[in-house]
Amino acid sequence: MENASKALIMAGGVLIAVLIISVLIYAFNVFSEYQTSKDDLLKIEDTSKFNERFTNYDRSNVKGFEMLSLINQVIDYNKRRSSVLGATNDEKYDPIKVVIKIDEGGSTDNRKKLTKDNTIRLFTQGTYTQSDTNNVFGSTIASMQQIEMNFGGATATTNLTKSYDEIFLPDSEDDVLNWVSAAKKFNNYCENSSYKIFLSDTTTIDEIKNGLRPHQEKLSKYYEYMQFKRSVFKSNSSKITYSNESGRITGMEFNFVKIE
Repeated sequence: MENASKALIMAGGVLIAVLIISVLIYAFNVFSEYQTSKDDLLKIEDTSKFNERFTNYDRSNVKGFEMLSLINQVIDYNKRRSSVLGATNDEKYDPIKVVIKIDEGGSTDNRKKLTKDNTIRLFTQGTYTQSDTNNVFGSTIASMQQIEMNFGGATATTNLTKSYDEIFLPDSEDDVLNWVSAAKKFNNYCENSSYKIFLSDTTTIDEIKNGLRPHQEKLSKYYEYMQFKRSVFKSNSSKITYSNESGRITGMEFNFVKIE
């Protein structure tokens, strides 16, 4: 009888141990499934947040200066996270391509709207495509930064450009006082002393013209740059593309609308 009782107790103990082990295994499996689901959710959130950085530009009122910012983000991403040639990373996501259309089909109408005199000097391409790590606007921005340095900074160059029509008078203008006034306005805004126009009681119209002319081309280009930054672009939502593997955005397209 005593042996039978011991056997029952042992059997009960084994059963309880088996039940405990089963519960632990079940709990572990549930936790694993929960953790897997949680990780998957985090991946989805990451992709969503990533895409949101770019879908913020999916609207009808994107300014030109925002386009330049977007291009910088794309370059940084392509360089550090993508599989594009020249990237310096271990991650191999699909690169992002952004297409900016100012003019289409050989037209120059919109680009002429950016100019002072219908002569396109800066934005020589109707379409700009950023798909790698080389900034398609790089040389443009560099040349504008150089112009800013020439005249003593961005504020000085902007003020000079805004006063363009008062500074660069028609060659037919023959009133010396008007030319002196134009030169004084130029000198007032130009903060680089070596670029200022020398004025004296004997300064002639031709001397003022010859002093101003070299700067006219630079400020004409800078005017285009200012107009581009003020321009409005519309995202072509139907052209947004995503990676089949990661779900991340891989392409966007924008079209010129107007200048504000």
